[in-house]
Amino acid sequence: KSDEEIIALVIKQRTEAAVEFKRSIEQSLNQLSHISSEFDPSSQKRRKMSL
Repeated sequence: KSDEEIIALVIKQRTEAAVEFKRSIEQSLNQLSHISSEFDPSSQKRRKMSL
């Protein structure tokens, strides 16, 4: 393989890893906000339950 092919492959793998990492962070944030809204008896929770 040429250097260009190797570099392109590394960039592709890093991009996919970054996308996966971002997705897992967003999932964690969603779970955290869901948990905190369950413990917080605010108007936000009532709005969510009425949906």
